[in-house]
Amino acid sequence: MAKYRPVYTKIWKDKDFLNAGKDSKLLFLYFITNESITNSGIYEIPLKTIAMETGIPSPTVRELLTNGSIKNIEYDMENEIAFVMNSRKYCSGGNPAQVEKGILSEFKQTSKTFLWNSFLEINPQFKTKLSTVGQPLVKGTLPLPLPLPIEVEVSLNKKTPSPVKDDKKIEKEIMEYFNKAAGKRCEPTALNMGFISARLKEGYKKERFFHAIDCKVADWKNDQKMNEYLRPKTLFNASNFEGYANQVKASTGRSGIFSGVSTEPVETVKRSPVSAEVSSVWEKTVKKIKMELSEEDFSSWFSKLYPRGLDSGLLSVAAPNQLTRKRMIENYRGTIEEKWHSVAGEIVMVDFCVENLEVAV
Repeated sequence: MAKYRPVYTKIWKDKDFLNAGKDSKLLFLYFITNESITNSGIYEIPLKTIAMETGIPSPTVRELLTNGSIKNIEYDMENEIAFVMNSRKYCSGGNPAQVEKGILSEFKQTSKTFLWNSFLEINPQFKTKLSTVGQPLVKGTLPLPLPLPIEVEVSLNKKTPSPVKDDKKIEKEIMEYFNKAAGKRCEPTALNMGFISARLKEGYKKERFFHAIDCKVADWKNDQKMNEYLRPKTLFNASNFEGYANQVKASTGRSGIFSGVSTEPVETVKRSPVSAEVSSVWEKTVKKIKMELSEEDFSSWFSKLYPRGLDSGLLSVAAPNQLTRKRMIENYRGTIEEKWHSVAGEIVMVDFCVENLEVAV
């Protein structure tokens, strides 16, 4: 492998890079410069190695790779293989014949990973050269661009129909519903459909997808600041979807204005803890806010808030009920964004969902 890799100076002006946390920035730079990087951008790199060489705890590395916080980096958790998606774009030098030979060799070594599907989407000129891409992996890979192999029960005369076609039909239906509701034209790429497929395999029904889409379209479609986050990557990733799928829809009176009271029951959800970095910044942010509020106001509105996750500059915060969520949006969203920036040095936009808190153990 080459001993030097170019890093474009304009990266420090890139919006996504600016909005990323310090751990996300370090991990991105690590993935594009470590000694394992290949011509294709696909290479084996264990989580333990990443944690050891960057000094970032393994749980934090895992969460950042799982929730999509690091733009243009995909990671196959099952086989511990990384894909730097723009590797060919920014490192295309070298003898073309030798580069192609190297990529073919890399494919033979790592063809078991689904990441080659993403590679072919970005580099279609290799489709005729890489004739067979490895089948998708077992549970634990993120995202899954193709369906898992499924065993079929066989009777004396016929097979039980495979659910694969039904799953694909549901995925397509969800994407079409999203585009229509959000007024978007998102393509059914392997990455977008992978997020939907992964959530379906976790047991979510299509009605929960429709519910999450309806909630976030209502929240974000007419909000110029938040509309850019109305996308499959944000709605359907592992970090956010649980909260959105369980968000309570706001009820409206005759005036069409939210009344502050919802007739729908709040579902209890099991939540996994966010990364230590996000938790730490949140605690420091709330501490700063507490200094500016009365004890009564802070206890009433902030005591039961908690962070759901941080994805590409979008901080998801859970509130215990619609009234608190409404109060946060109207009075404290800007304050949280300002204090977060003063603590972490990064610009975030804050979104609120409603959850009946139950921490997973």
